[in-house]
Amino acid sequence: IRAMEKVEFSVCHDYVLTPTARYCDVVFPATTYLERDDVVFPAGNYLFYSHQVVMPQHQARHDYDILAELADRLGFGAAFTEGRSAGQWLEQVLAASEIPDVAEFKRTGIYLGREQKRFALADFVADPVAHPLSTPSGRIEIASAAYAARTGWPAIPVCREMDPEPGYTLRLVTPHPRHRTHSQYDHLPWFREREPHALWIYPGDAAARGIADGARARVRSPQGELSVPVRVTEEIMPGVVSLLEGVWPDVGADGVDQAGSPNWLTSTAPTEPSLGARTHSVWVEAVAEPL
Repeated sequence: IRAMEKVEFSVCHDYVLTPTARYCDVVFPATTYLERDDVVFPAGNYLFYSHQVVMPQHQARHDYDILAELADRLGFGAAFTEGRSAGQWLEQVLAASEIPDVAEFKRTGIYLGREQKRFALADFVADPVAHPLSTPSGRIEIASAAYAARTGWPAIPVCREMDPEPGYTLRLVTPHPRHRTHSQYDHLPWFREREPHALWIYPGDAAARGIADGARARVRSPQGELSVPVRVTEEIMPGVVSLLEGVWPDVGADGVDQAGSPNWLTSTAPTEPSLGARTHSVWVEAVAEPL
């Protein structure tokens, strides 16, 4: 938030008023995938064609059209668009692709890439000498001296318990919700009503801290602090608390998140050796919310 406040002028184009959009000076309403034709790139070696099913609603516009008009008003519209609309650019990309029958692709909505049998490190597997890895030995290293030197952990990875942070006695886990994809759809009241967001805490841990079921608690870590309703349950281990990931933060002037987003508690420092997010490696403390 402090970083956003330092930006002299910020602009966002989105079809949902996200937490980031709320801090922007100008928000352009963009069309959703239902309001325009587009090509979707999944994780695998295939493509989806997404057909427009409704006209753009209200003042929503295609992202390309928003940027094209901004470019035009700034004096370089022709250089930006090269005289093509969003649909014409899409057709040009498809015409230049490996897709042999664009009409069939649009009809079926899916195109399977020519090569479907891909696997990692194929060149190395075929010829380790000609295609060595970037490790010191050029091979897969079960014991890595470089990893040990960089992290201080053993050369052969082992499970090591985290040392508790002084003043923090609860281990935070942040599982995926079943009603949204990460943060997508958190703005929908229907989902929030069906499964209200809450901090799960074991009865003994709650009693020791004077926290009642259904009340609100303050949860803090070295990174931040939040306020969240509580669910006291035996479905979680003693010493562990749980907050579903993906919640949109709602931060007050005091810096406390009132929505219960675990991002306010987790560290941005990556894990080792995967350099992943610290989703289950944060120590926190919880207290009853002052009345």
